[in-house]
Amino acid sequence: MTIRTAALIAALLAGVAASAQPGPGGPGPIGVDTDGDGLISRAEAQAALDERFARLDTNGDDAISREEMRAGADARRDDRRERMAEMADQRFDATDTDGDGALSLAELQAANPNLTQERFEMMDRNGDGLITEDERERRSTLPPGARPLRGGAFSPGPGAGR
Repeated sequence: MTIRTAALIAALLAGVAASAQPGPGGPGPIGVDTDGDGLISRAEAQAALDERFARLDTNGDDAISREEMRAGADARRDDRRERMAEMADQRFDATDTDGDGALSLAELQAANPNLTQERFEMMDRNGDGLITEDERERRSTLPPGARPLRGGAFSPGPGAGR
């Protein structure tokens, strides 16, 4: 077995293992444990591996090209982003107790008692005393470690420019 083949098998198995992790719905393997006994048999693992390989091998030539591997990674990343956005929307809606489409300091502190006035003011980009969905989404697009400042600017965070 070549190193390239071993790496491909490891990547595929990592995907099988990741899909076997407990999900938000409760404990136990999801999707891979097809008989529901709480265990993953060799046959179940092989079936999951075969299914994952088939998903990646989009042209059906029984080989996964670099492009197919990248496309698979891009699809997983897009799926993860979509799930994260949905969860963020659910958290926003649950925190927006008055349903006005914006989060006040009181609403945010009810959900997170450790939130300080200073931190709230950093998130409140336009200074109106409310965090809108746009301000929340804008926060998530800042570079890692960056902090929002008033007027749409941001501090680059530690280690920037090195």
